Amino acid sequence: MSSSLKLVSLVLVIAILSLVLATSAMLEKPETNTKFINERGIFYDELPLNLRMIPKPEISINNRAPDFLIISSTRYEELLAAGKLGPVKNVWFAKEAPQGASIKDGSEMWVVIEPLVITVPISINGTLIPRTFDSYGPYSSCLYVYVQVTWSPVDQILGIALEDIDAGEGYGYWFTEGSASAGFSTDWQRRYNILILSYAGNTKILNYNGTITLYIW
Repeated sequence: MSSSLKLVSLVLVIAILSLVLATSAMLEKPETNTKFINERGIFYDELPLNLRMIPKPEISINNRAPDFLIISSTRYEELLAAGKLGPVKNVWFAKEAPQGASIKDGSEMWVVIEPLVITVPISINGTLIPRTFDSYGPYSSCLYVYVQVTWSPVDQILGIALEDIDAGEGYGYWFTEGSASAGFSTDWQRRYNILILSYAGNTKILNYNGTITLYIW
């Protein structure tokens, strides 16, 4: 065998050995800091996976009422005449930005309202069996509603929901680990309930307490 063929064969052998070693390393069991769900390892094609655990969903909220409302001038006049506007810090008029050199004379004027908001905290507490809920309300004239709750046992799942009474529907979020908060933007012209729910799959009686904060205009 010529020296060039021997060199090619040697390179092939080295490449095969490197591939075998790399595959073997991939099949090795991860370190002991591998995460588990319900004390069970998570596997895919018999290979354990490293997981980043998220114990509960985090809701991104500002925990504040809107700084301003913007409505058409026609609607503003209707609400003003009906006495449906609350106290304000400031009111001013605006038009849509011009597309050309100047604002069109026929473009509708909009009203920017900076409401004077007060906060009203309401303490809540209760005991729930699975598949039941407590309702708090009705609340009206609210621009925002913020709910904070703690409960036990902490391995049970609790829900916080907002119900639009006039529409007969609502939405909410499930939480774990015994502590949660949720915020809801609301229409001050509508009525709402806050619901605290015990998840259908819970197996124990759930005891909770917390605070509902109303941002009222």
